[in-house]
Amino acid sequence: MSFQSDVLIEGEAEGEVLFLEAPISFWGGVDPETSKITLIGHPQYGETIAGKMLVIPDLIGSSSSSAVMLELLHRKMAPKALILGMRDAILPVGVVAARQMNWSTIPVVVLRDPPFKTGDIISISRTGLIEKTLEIRLAEDDDAEAVRACAEEAFQQYVDAIGKKPAPMVADFDAFIDAGCVHVAADANGDVIGYIIFFPLEGDMFLENVAVKRSAAGKGVGKRLISLCEKEARLSGCDAVKLYTNEKMTGNISLYPQLGYRETDRRTEDGFNRVFFEKELR
Repeated sequence: MSFQSDVLIEGEAEGEVLFLEAPISFWGGVDPETSKITLIGHPQYGETIAGKMLVIPDLIGSSSSSAVMLELLHRKMAPKALILGMRDAILPVGVVAARQMNWSTIPVVVLRDPPFKTGDIISISRTGLIEKTLEIRLAEDDDAEAVRACAEEAFQQYVDAIGKKPAPMVADFDAFIDAGCVHVAADANGDVIGYIIFFPLEGDMFLENVAVKRSAAGKGVGKRLISLCEKEARLSGCDAVKLYTNEKMTGNISLYPQLGYRETDRRTEDGFNRVFFEKELR
């Protein structure tokens, strides 16, 4: 899916969207040393804008925000791109000043009513063409078959080692989707390439399972889905994210500690030898 924007400052970029849910002035609202949103009461307080495709649908702020933008660029803590919902000179002035100093700069474009959300992956060309290459959204009833096919493809490789189909291959995806527990990752063509199932359980967020099609493996899709689970857990006030994986899925067992999870138990449950993990949220 592509959208034509108006180019204010030419450039190319690709990355993950951070969509500002409320207006913010960079002056007093963004820390130029850490790139974190510091405006008390802002719905995304504490979020980092560095390295993001920053979508700003509504603009406010003083002219001093351009100085903050300049400092972010100087410290290499700036967003990858700015997508503005209306024309504005303040933030682009900081980018222009950085260019005059021969610092690395970023593209700035204008797109009214930008149809993106946090977590989307988009790219911007020098002509201002914006392409959405990955979308993560809540699954709908029509996604059930695609989710099931993704699970079949991802977990089929473990059938021989386990001696039967892993639990995710026989899950009731229709019921999980009806309950609003499933999110899917869709590519530029709208095809489902991954999914995740999670829900609150006894004060924590339980990550039931996550899978990515082989064609999308190694592109960070699974990590983005897990990141969504952790974000929703924090928003829900959960103390931790908990999950398990089969002991034969050695790739998962080595991956989760890299994402901040610690092993808490190993036991047989429902006929499967499972390894349990937990990540505390602070």
